[in-house]
Amino acid sequence: MLKTAIAKSSQLVLFLTHSEIVGCEDVIDAAAGIVNTLTNPSHYPKMLKNNPEIREQTILMCGCTHREECELCERIMENEVELEETY
Repeated sequence: MLKTAIAKSSQLVLFLTHSEIVGCEDVIDAAAGIVNTLTNPSHYPKMLKNNPEIREQTILMCGCTHREECELCERIMENEVELEETY
C-alpha cells in the first residue's frame, strides 16, 4: 500500500506511528525526502524515557528518522511497558 501511495503521489506527507512503520523501513528509506519525529510530551513517563519538561499542550519535533532516537524522542520499549503494567 505504501509503495502504491508513493508511486501515485507527486507529494506525499505521512504521519505514521512507530508500530505502523515496522516492516516498511526500507521503503521509507528509499522514497523519503525529509523524515522528522514528532513527539507528544504528555506521553512521559508512560511512553517517553526522558522528561521533556514541557507543561503546555504542544508537539515537539526533532530531526531523528524512524531509525534513530535522541533524548527528546527516546521511547520506552514496548516490552518494558508491558512488564510495568503487569506488576
